[in-house]
Amino acid sequence: MKTPIILVFCFFLVCTSAQSQNITIDDRERVSIGNKVSHYLDKSKIVTIHEAEKINKFEKSKVEVPNFGIARGNVWIKLVITNKTNQSNYLLEIAQPTLDEVVFYDTELDTSIVQGDKFPFYQRDHNFNHFVFELNVKPEETKTYFLKVNSSNQVQIPIYLGPHKKIEQSNQQLNIVMSLFLGLMIAMILYNFVIYFFIRDNSYLYYVLYISILMFTQLTPHGFTFQFFWPESPVFTQYSMFLFPISVGVTGILFFNSFLQTKRFAPKIIWIFRLLFILYFVAIILVITNELKSAYMLIDFTAMTVALTMIVGAIMILKRGNKTALYFLLAWSIFLVGIVLWVLKDTGVLPFNNYTNYTMLLGAGIETILLSIGLANRINVYRKENEQSKLNEIKVLKENKRLISEQNILLEKKVKERTTELEQVNSELENALESVIKAQNKLLESEKMASLGQLTAGIAHEINNPINFVSSNIEPLKRDLKDIEMLLDKYEEINEENIIEKLKEVKEFRDEIELPYLKKELSDIINNIEEGARRTSEIVKGLKTFSRDDQKSKVAAQVNSGLESSLTLVQNKLDHINTIVELGELPQIMCYPGKLNQAFMNIIVNSIDAVKSKFGNKDGGEISIKSVYNKQDETVVVTIKDNGIGIPQKIINKVYDPFYTTKEIGKGTGLGLSIVYKIIEIHSGDIKLDSEEGKGTTFSLKIPVNS
Repeated sequence: MKTPIILVFCFFLVCTSAQSQNITIDDRERVSIGNKVSHYLDKSKIVTIHEAEKINKFEKSKVEVPNFGIARGNVWIKLVITNKTNQSNYLLEIAQPTLDEVVFYDTELDTSIVQGDKFPFYQRDHNFNHFVFELNVKPEETKTYFLKVNSSNQVQIPIYLGPHKKIEQSNQQLNIVMSLFLGLMIAMILYNFVIYFFIRDNSYLYYVLYISILMFTQLTPHGFTFQFFWPESPVFTQYSMFLFPISVGVTGILFFNSFLQTKRFAPKIIWIFRLLFILYFVAIILVITNELKSAYMLIDFTAMTVALTMIVGAIMILKRGNKTALYFLLAWSIFLVGIVLWVLKDTGVLPFNNYTNYTMLLGAGIETILLSIGLANRINVYRKENEQSKLNEIKVLKENKRLISEQNILLEKKVKERTTELEQVNSELENALESVIKAQNKLLESEKMASLGQLTAGIAHEINNPINFVSSNIEPLKRDLKDIEMLLDKYEEINEENIIEKLKEVKEFRDEIELPYLKKELSDIINNIEEGARRTSEIVKGLKTFSRDDQKSKVAAQVNSGLESSLTLVQNKLDHINTIVELGELPQIMCYPGKLNQAFMNIIVNSIDAVKSKFGNKDGGEISIKSVYNKQDETVVVTIKDNGIGIPQKIINKVYDPFYTTKEIGKGTGLGLSIVYKIIEIHSGDIKLDSEEGKGTTFSLKIPVNS
């Protein structure tokens, strides 16, 4: 009879001890009490506080930080606290700011306090990033409290007990650590962002995006972003635990590809990254559909795959000659160690403490610094590789400077000659008609040469651009030809005795130099050189067409050729001006080609000046050039239209007067349109002017095919 009674009594003791443990407040320090509480998992999420008080299935916590993983349900925590001090100002702290909901129940007072990152931050009684609740336990008093916790993320519950001052000090220390990390990351972001604007290397832009998102990714699990950045956005805070890791993975891949030139050194890895992008996209869909547990697991798996792929890829790229990969390997390895320690802490393999809680933060900081050093080192590598091409560019620039200097001398000479001729013409104006005609002809030629002289410096620059295009491709062409030559040498080494071995060696060398990519690059280089030569030929042809000497009698010529050569010579002046060219099918006309070219040039230059006076260096300016053949009266009509400042109606009748100009001194002679009028007149043609102030000007030149 005694045995059953003893068993019942023992069972009662076991149940009682499992349901509650006494937590004694006997000092004034912040202490961990996670191993002194009891917990119960309510998978149904329907248990109320009154039902929880009656449950006898609470289990004693065996670890200092209870860890429930991604729990589908409510976790109930029971605390029985006895105050052995003479103070009553004690706080209960839940040092896990990513929990969605934490409800604190005081069963004696029948009150509850609700906190969590699903509620705005201002609802908290204390301005701490952790969840803090006041314990109203008087000296020598014992009270029972309950906590109800649920979260879509990892449910890890570090519980601390201590005086208000000690809890506040702990929170301040955390804020100092977070602020130091934030300051470091902002400094690296600004530093690399400024460098990007100087050197325009996309690697810096991707790096700034990567570390910016990495910064928020590291601050979010510690509650720092919710407290200081978006305290009134609890929904965004909950989803940021998923979206930030996805974003940091995507930007990390983009930075890796740009920084280590994956397309050049290890193109096959790009396909793996594309598959990982798909997995990240699936994870986003899972987050949107609220399948958070599946999303959490997929994000972890994808992040692990990204990390391993980057490690393997960096080793491959390092072996293939890109020394910058060494910096990435070192930085990424340190960061990876921090991630592994963090995950081991989350899974309960490692204890939850100040060391394991900040490992990923420390790893991210060191990674950021090392990658910044690696980016700086890459600039030095590029500087050495481009040293020879820079020398070539310097030679070209010196040649360009010499050409400009010579053209300036020529321009000054032409201006002096023009001034002398103008003075002579003025002194002979009262002479006979024959003398006037001769003076007019000289004036035409002088104006043409002056226009040509003004354009020469710009033409020299235009010619220099395609020449530069050709010279900058010489070094890559030499390098690729050297690889081809080495491949051919290996083919020559093949004989009947070593054919299998040598063919294998040739195949390995073909893979090493990436022959398909090499052939494509050679084709691109040759096309670039051909394009540079073609553009140079067009400019020279345009200059020759424009400056051609007129015959004593009219000759057959093509109007479109004159328009094209004029446009080629003013190309450097067009800048932001949109040019619309519609040249129809025209027959050859009997004309003085050089004089017609001069007429076209004068009108086009006036249009450019009018557009720039209105728009400056901004977009919006437009010049339209059109040529058509009128079969009815056998004439060619050339229309030149602009949307510049236009000509006021009060002076529109003066524009053809010699020496009349509205331009500033030194920018116009007043002879341009007067010469145009004379040239069209000697071709028995007609010129029509239509202009509206502020809207633009249209010139229509009608020239007979046989004048």
